[in-house]
Amino acid sequence: MKDEKSEITAELLAFIHKYSENQNLGESYERAFNALALKLFTYQFKHNLAYKKLCQSKRKSPLTVKHWRDIPPMPLQGFKELTLSCTPVEEAEAVFMTSGTTNPEKRGRNYHPNLTTWDASMRAPFKEFVLPDRENMTIFVLSPAEDMNQQSSLSRYLTNALKYFGTERSESFFHEDGLEMERLVDALRESERRKEAVLLMGASFAYVHFLDYCKTHQLHFSLPEGSRIFDTGGFKGQSREVSPEALIQDYAQYFHKVTL
Repeated sequence: MKDEKSEITAELLAFIHKYSENQNLGESYERAFNALALKLFTYQFKHNLAYKKLCQSKRKSPLTVKHWRDIPPMPLQGFKELTLSCTPVEEAEAVFMTSGTTNPEKRGRNYHPNLTTWDASMRAPFKEFVLPDRENMTIFVLSPAEDMNQQSSLSRYLTNALKYFGTERSESFFHEDGLEMERLVDALRESERRKEAVLLMGASFAYVHFLDYCKTHQLHFSLPEGSRIFDTGGFKGQSREVSPEALIQDYAQYFHKVTL
């Protein structure tokens, strides 16, 4: 099984690398994606008993499924109730868990035997969709990074963004006592002074807290051209909920000319 796992991991990495550098995706991409998806489906059907039972209940198997759109998806509840892994869970390099907002006693679990493909799948789309116009930029993170929460896929995502694409001024402003408001304000003012574009990244709840701080202290920023905000969504019970429309209005008002 180790050889099988290594083989499919190598194929996944090769696919990500090939098509992340090729923007003219056509029929060859569709064929390659479908073939790889079906191969991964066969692997998971063979080695993940809980998932195999789900597929059998829907009368689906590698013998009957010929297109990736017909591969049965696992319902969200399955990640909370079942152990979904093709390898022994004790060997997992990481176990990402849901926040437990709906039920702290039953948090969804996502087991990763290694993070190689996860990191690769994060890196290419981030470059394409967040930083298509530059190789790196100053990134300020407003939510817990990986050093604070190793069970959060978002935390690893934020940490990877800093590692792969951040300049020397990039850093996380969320620590044990929460979001460091004054340091973040100083950093944003420094970006204004330098006329250096900045990327803000974090969950919605972090922006709500920072915007409240800005409103209380009557703070507004005129961030340099090219600055952008990446709101990953989610309030996770850590702030009041605010509609996306209201957040967008506040971003425009308090950060001025940022790309959302």
